[in-house]
Amino acid sequence: MEWHLIDVQNLATIDREIGDRAFSPAEYEIVRRAIYATGDFEYQDLIRFS
Repeated sequence: MEWHLIDVQNLATIDREIGDRAFSPAEYEIVRRAIYATGDFEYQDLIRFS
């Protein structure tokens, strides 16, 4: 997927907000994209992986 500058800036903001959460790299990407798509940072606490 090609990212535009505003997308990269938004993802960087999300990265700063998520911080050092205990997600695997794949889980982190899922949570990151969910937050990006919805604008809702609560997804980092709502999404559960098994």
